[in-house]
Amino acid sequence: MVELPLPDDIVRVLIVEDNPGDAYLIEHLLQDARSVRVEATTVQTVADALEAIEHDEYSLVFTDLDLPDSFGLQTVERMLGNARGLPVVVLSGADARQTALDAIRMGAQDFLEKGLVTATALDRTLAHSLERHSINRALRSNLQDLELANRQFVKMISDLSDAVVIVEPGGMVLFVNPAAEDLFDRAAGDMIGNPLGLPIDSHEPVEIELSHRSGEVLTAEIRIVDTEWDGKPALVASLRDITERKRAERAMQVAQQAAEAASEMKTRFLANMSHELRTPLNSIIGFSEIIKSEQFGPVGTQRYSEYAGDIHHSGRHLLSLINDLLDLSKAEADSYEIVDHRFDLVQAVRDAVRLVAPQAEAKSQTVEIQSVVPQCDVVAGERQITQVVVNLLSNAIKFTPEGGLIGIRIRPSSLGSVAVDVVDNGIGVDPAEIPRLFTAYTQVGEPYLKQDGQGTGLGLALTKRLIELHGGFVRMQSTLGGGTTVSFVLPGDRVCRAEDTHDLAMFG
Repeated sequence: MVELPLPDDIVRVLIVEDNPGDAYLIEHLLQDARSVRVEATTVQTVADALEAIEHDEYSLVFTDLDLPDSFGLQTVERMLGNARGLPVVVLSGADARQTALDAIRMGAQDFLEKGLVTATALDRTLAHSLERHSINRALRSNLQDLELANRQFVKMISDLSDAVVIVEPGGMVLFVNPAAEDLFDRAAGDMIGNPLGLPIDSHEPVEIELSHRSGEVLTAEIRIVDTEWDGKPALVASLRDITERKRAERAMQVAQQAAEAASEMKTRFLANMSHELRTPLNSIIGFSEIIKSEQFGPVGTQRYSEYAGDIHHSGRHLLSLINDLLDLSKAEADSYEIVDHRFDLVQAVRDAVRLVAPQAEAKSQTVEIQSVVPQCDVVAGERQITQVVVNLLSNAIKFTPEGGLIGIRIRPSSLGSVAVDVVDNGIGVDPAEIPRLFTAYTQVGEPYLKQDGQGTGLGLALTKRLIELHGGFVRMQSTLGGGTTVSFVLPGDRVCRAEDTHDLAMFG
């Protein structure tokens, strides 16, 4: 803070204190002030203080809060209202600190706790209060500049697109800008001098409704701030028309509710349909398995046995699609339940490789588990993680030519997490299309559309959602004709390390 020069003559200070000991202490400490020479006068009541101010010149007032004729903030209010602009410093006990802070909000210059007053603190408060008082007098003496600033202020708010209304604390309108005339659909002459009729008590933004004479109802946001108008306290009410925004929000809310209702209906429908479809499918799969295996005797014709095998294979494929569709629907509706328990991720990957082995053998492909740590225990949904690995391996097999190579590796990742990569040397995909692949029912690229048994486009979408439910993420890297790598990462808090006896240094 820049220190302003203080006057060389004696500064007269008025002390309003009914406790002789406290009054003497303040007087004594004021005599030690280094910044100015002080002459102190002590009185015991607010009435005596106001009379003293009426007859003599003072530069500063120190006042106790609790006096014979006044108590608490009432003392401050009376002093500020009648002390002719003199700076007022509150003297308070330790138990009245909050009241002293409230006094400063009312306009007091500062406060001092009686038990903690020192010569240094008092000198600093004295200098600071006098400095502020000097500045205030200078400001009051420049009334012409303030009037000019007021005119500039009026011009500025007149040019604003937001409606601005200046009102007295009681709500009487003093000024409106053209935007306010448009918003209220009233001329300035009809508003000035009349009550605003809107909430002005809260200084927080408030939404209100305004009725035009045309019958249209508008929604506006009103904000209130304190100001001065013609040297008197006033309030500035700024209003912004938010009618269109509120309409858009209501429309969005209705659309969201409709979407949520539709999603819930879809989930219920799929759950019911899955039950209705699974019952006959289980019969088809079971009976076709009996016929194919000739459990009750030979079929008689080899072609019939082959047909039974086709029926069995198609039935199991259809059941898998139904299960994927239902799982994805539950995951999207946040109703999918995952039962976490500890299991070996390496073993889960081996199990998944065995499940897809017939698919790979049918295309003379090789599936290799590469760079695997001896063991990596995780806490997750084992069925879901196995399902994710099977989905990724099945996609790799599907879009890798006959005789191709598919690798799967488990590796440590950042922050103690673990990553599983499925790498193939298949047809690949344009990198620009990758984000769309993780959208349900979506497939991209001409090579994909030409594949036999291309599926429904549920696998990657379901994989992404299942891993996200575990707190992890999925990413893909690919180039057309250059193969694809799909990775999923489980976060570090799902990887078990502390109680493991295996060598898990790779995860440290």
